[in-house]
Amino acid sequence: MSRNENKDIFENVKKNFGFGCMRLPMKDGEVDREEFSRMVDAFLENGFNYFDTAHGYLDGKSETAIRECLTSRYPRDRYILTDKLTSSYFKKEEDIRPVFESQLEACGVDYFDFYLMHSQTAENFEYFKKCNAYETALKLKEEGKFRHFGISFHDRADVLEQILTEYPQIEVVQIQFNYLDYNDPAVQSRQCYEVCRKFGKPVLVMVPIKGGSLVNLPEDALKVLEDLHGGSPASYALRFAAGFDGIRMVLSGMSSMEQMEDNLSFMKEFSPLNQQELDAIDKVCEIFNSKHLIPCTACRYCTAGCPKKISIPDLFACMNMKKLFQGWSADFYYNNIHTVNHGKASDCIKCGKCEKICPQHLPIRSLLEDVTAVTETADEETEEGSAAEENGAESNGNVLVAYFSWADNAILDDDVDAVSSPSVIPPGNVQQLAGWVQEETGGDLFSIRVTDPYPSDWDECLENDLSGKEVYLFCSHGTGGLANSVEIITEAAPDAVISDNIFDCYEEDASSSQEDIQNWVAENCKEPKKAAEDGDDTVRAAFWNF
Repeated sequence: MSRNENKDIFENVKKNFGFGCMRLPMKDGEVDREEFSRMVDAFLENGFNYFDTAHGYLDGKSETAIRECLTSRYPRDRYILTDKLTSSYFKKEEDIRPVFESQLEACGVDYFDFYLMHSQTAENFEYFKKCNAYETALKLKEEGKFRHFGISFHDRADVLEQILTEYPQIEVVQIQFNYLDYNDPAVQSRQCYEVCRKFGKPVLVMVPIKGGSLVNLPEDALKVLEDLHGGSPASYALRFAAGFDGIRMVLSGMSSMEQMEDNLSFMKEFSPLNQQELDAIDKVCEIFNSKHLIPCTACRYCTAGCPKKISIPDLFACMNMKKLFQGWSADFYYNNIHTVNHGKASDCIKCGKCEKICPQHLPIRSLLEDVTAVTETADEETEEGSAAEENGAESNGNVLVAYFSWADNAILDDDVDAVSSPSVIPPGNVQQLAGWVQEETGGDLFSIRVTDPYPSDWDECLENDLSGKEVYLFCSHGTGGLANSVEIITEAAPDAVISDNIFDCYEEDASSSQEDIQNWVAENCKEPKKAAEDGDDTVRAAFWNF
């Protein structure tokens, strides 16, 4: 099928890249309206116009943010808006129309361009049929309440074929599709895509970067893409998905202007992957599969109904981190962050609620047993300084490695529906840089935490007296560089000796910067190391991330 077919459906849709509004920029637990408005403006100004949301995204805050930042600021013909009907918001047929009307009101529109039956699986499809959800939605379409009818789908290809056979009125199908899942026997991306082609249904793509997994690549896989010298890891993932016939839209959940600018840079003038790039993608898949990682996308569907309040995606991330990075901080995160006020993997009572709702069809109960075996059998030596022992380094009391990480201070809502955006999984750029500094110095690793979630005032981070200490600064950053950060730190710690030998790197280069930071530490840590060897335990140096 050519891209010109189904022109009546997509004639007003510009380009093939959409704004998924499930991971918007947040500030103090609310959508950062100012930042979101800037992103909306940039998206439209660059010739894109497709926005995707659902009633449950950000606990309803996504829809209202769209009203305030998009629909109240632009005429209706400037944007295409898709919303979805989610099973958790109706128990019977009579509930559906009020839910739909509340969605129109929340978004500030009179109609939706596309309306999808959300997260269809074999079980969910039966629930929708029991409540006559498809029939009710089609009546709303006849009334002009939305233009085009579709589904978002998370199940096997044979289930998709059943749904499309029973409801030929479906005009468009949204599926999980990325290069890692393309041949995955559990997700069946390729087979689902082929079913859509068989039935002549245009495809919308969600999870093109697999919940951030195709951005946060293992180091050896990342090097394969870096050797192409052609763009960011996200660019290869999005271009892979967008390069197939019949795929009309690829969604990306963007939570910052930097993410948007990167995506727009290669999707504005889209070109499919060439053969060299496709070969590199195949190599990345081989490397990724050899790691035997848990293929969790951190959609967090599983956490809402867990009776033991286990933060399942975060525990899986810790498990993967131990495999990828030899666990310099995996145990610390497991014991001191993700199981504080949440259950441990061993607390699982095997009720199976999580597996019923998992879009990836993961054997979560069995995987939690694996996590337990790896993370809870060893002694719980997870104080901040234990990373030095894990890496074979003796603790050096002369050096403090302090870092401030968004991942340690972020608001992580359990009910967020991750369609395509990266998730907060350790180690982030900052944690990894700090871990490498710690490995080289043998110092004490300290994560600075704020009382209230990020963002926070700098003063809340300055609880250590650095008077008379040598302070070496290191950071990863976006295109803004260091800006005036050094001046702010110098003003905040006036009695410290701030070295002008600063280590900084762009965030996309952080995962490949180990050798550079090792050399930087060796250059700056000679005196503290010598003092430690002489038995002097006075803290002389602080390595400070900002």
